[in-house]
Amino acid sequence: MPFQLIVSGSSDSGKTTMIMNLLMGDKNAKDGGERYVLCNDIVLFDRYLDKPKWGIIKDFFDELAQEGKDISFKVYSYTEIPNAQDFDPSRATLVVFEDLMNMPKKIQECIADYFSSGRHSNISSIYVSQKYFLIPKTIRENATHTSIHRGAGSLPDLKRIISQYTEDSKYLVPVIDDLIRKREFIVFDHRRSRTDPLSIRVHWDTSLRSIQN
Repeated sequence: MPFQLIVSGSSDSGKTTMIMNLLMGDKNAKDGGERYVLCNDIVLFDRYLDKPKWGIIKDFFDELAQEGKDISFKVYSYTEIPNAQDFDPSRATLVVFEDLMNMPKKIQECIADYFSSGRHSNISSIYVSQKYFLIPKTIRENATHTSIHRGAGSLPDLKRIISQYTEDSKYLVPVIDDLIRKREFIVFDHRRSRTDPLSIRVHWDTSLRSIQN
C-alpha cells in the first residue's frame, strides 16, 4: 500500500541515515537480506544532485538491477518534477523530495498533489524538511507517517506537533524531546488508532509506550 512520509529535522540529525536505511534495509546486494520499501522505481528530486549519499544509494540499486531485479534509481532537479498522473500505476514508485521547503509555491503545489492523490498512481512519497512547520499544510495533512528528528522545531513547535497526534502531549513532550536530543527519531503512524501502542514509535519498530514502561 502506498504511503506518504514527512521527515523533519535539522542538519546532522540522522534524517539521511534513516532514509538510506529505509531504502536499502538490511539487504546487501550480494548477501541477501531485505529492503524495507519494496518498489520498482525510486525517483529523487533535489536542489543538489551530487550529494555523496545519493551516489551510494544509486550504486546499491544499480547492482540490484544488474542481478536482474526490476528496479531503478533516478535523480532529477526539482525543476523537472512531473505531474503525479504521469507515472505508470502498474509500477510501484517511491518519490523523494529532498529539502525543497523553500521552493516557489508552484513547485509546492505540484508536490502536494503527490501526497493528496499520488496513491492512485501507485506512488509513495517522502518529503524531507529541516523544519516541520515549513512543510506546506496540505502535505502535512495528507501524510500517513511523520518522522521527527532533532531540530525539527523549537520546544513550543515540538509541543504543537505532538499535540496534533495525541491527547497525552503534556506527558510525552519531555520524553520525546529527550529522545530526539539523543539522536533517536520518533515516528507517528497516522493510519493507526491513537490508542494503538504502535501509533507512536521510537524508530520504526519500537512502541514509545514500551520505552516508558
